[in-house]
Amino acid sequence: MDTNSSKRTVEYSHLLSVANLLDGCTLKTNARGARFKVGVHGEKILFTPFSTGKQRPEYPSSIEKVLSKYHVTGSMAPSDYTNLTGNSVYLLKLISIIREDWAYA
Repeated sequence: MDTNSSKRTVEYSHLLSVANLLDGCTLKTNARGARFKVGVHGEKILFTPFSTGKQRPEYPSSIEKVLSKYHVTGSMAPSDYTNLTGNSVYLLKLISIIREDWAYA
């Protein structure tokens, strides 16, 4: 296990790559296990919650803001990012997938 995984920096390119790999897959949020699909359209990451069936785009600028705050706080609580995006619960799932991968790399 990589003990330095918590010190690594998650970049926008990492999130976009993971979203591309998981395009069309069903995921569950970390906190409540709510199901959603992830996708990519250009530079946007798209989240489609099963509860509404409506796509929710996330743009690079807001993703970068979430990542900047995440790097400072390390928080995995969606409520810590609500001032930045309404999609934090989905972004945090992608971050957790990246961190899990690093932990076992």
